[in-house]
Formats: sequence, C-alpha cells, structure tokens
Amino acid sequence: MNKTSKTLFDNATVGALTVPNRFAMAPMSRARAAADGTPTALMSDYYGVHGGAPGG
Repeated sequence: MNKTSKTLFDNATVGALTVPNRFAMAPMSRARAAADGTPTALMSDYYGVHGGAPGG
C-alpha cells in the first residue's frame, strides 16, 4: 500500500469525532427536503434505515 492509500485508511479526528477512515459520503436524500431545504419526516425515516448500515 502506498503512502496516499495508507493515509486514506487511517483514523481521522473531525472536531470531537474520531472516524475510522478519511472517506466521506454526501447526503443522498436532499431531494426529499422541504422547498426551503429543511429536513422532513421522510428524511428522518431514510437516515433511520440507512444510518445503521455497516460503516454508517
């Protein structure tokens, strides 16, 4: 594994949170937000289901 790959898989600290790697995934439910961008109950359900997935 080269140095760049090793760095990507190392732990990282973001504020008070320590994450197991340096990969991030953007929210995928933005189309479910209200017209002004505020979260909806549907978004809450989405993240409730997907938040427990491995790595999540």
